[in-house]
Amino acid sequence: MAINRECIAEVMKKFLLSDNTGIHKLSMAEQKVIVAVAHGKTLTELAVKRNLSIRTLSTQKRNAYKKINIKSDVEFIHYIYTFIGR
Repeated sequence: MAINRECIAEVMKKFLLSDNTGIHKLSMAEQKVIVAVAHGKTLTELAVKRNLSIRTLSTQKRNAYKKINIKSDVEFIHYIYTFIGR
């Protein structure tokens, strides 16, 4: 099931504002990384866009996932689908 960009943006907005996702535990940088992952961006694309190292972004993503108890990108996307009730 494909989700368009507008839908992803709306879901991530709700996700970031929700109290029961654990998102409040994340730094702003961690939130930006997982939002980009949800939009299908790679860490390489983010590194170029933000002028940061891939290692820095990888650490931010790993820390974000750890804080919300997610183990992989696939699990994160599944988590988002579950969050929106699909």
